[in-house]
Amino acid sequence: MLPSKFLDDSFRDRHGKIINIRHLDQVIKSINGWYQERGLTGMVSYAEILSGGILRLQVSEAEVNNINIRFLDRRTGEPTIGKTKPETILQQLTTKKGQAYNRAQVKRDVETILTMGIMEDVTIIPQPVGDSNKVDLVMNLVERKSGGFSAGGGISSG
Repeated sequence: MLPSKFLDDSFRDRHGKIINIRHLDQVIKSINGWYQERGLTGMVSYAEILSGGILRLQVSEAEVNNINIRFLDRRTGEPTIGKTKPETILQQLTTKKGQAYNRAQVKRDVETILTMGIMEDVTIIPQPVGDSNKVDLVMNLVERKSGGFSAGGGISSG
């Protein structure tokens, strides 16, 4: 996801020259900042100087492994069976399996589900998958009470 042009620009003035630790730290902070500015979960996870003075940076990006829908009881907060079909919710999400995990996009997905008007509360919790760079997203949903009865009346003394 990180554009190669971004890396080229970061090292443009340093090609063929000895790189100092201070400049390397600045580049790493710049790369990490690029991810943060875009709401992405990614960072430089490893830096190594190879023979011949070649610098190798490893960038780890979190990828959405799975999206799990979990309905919660409004009173107890315990998992329950929901009335809404999970497919109905999943169709509304812009976040999909296999793409980079983007916090800003997930936040927009939460807002989209709330806008549907059928949920009282929506939260998405990222869960790491083993020691990989993947995350499962657990979507906790509290459904609004469906139906209901309301009555009204008035008296006119006109």
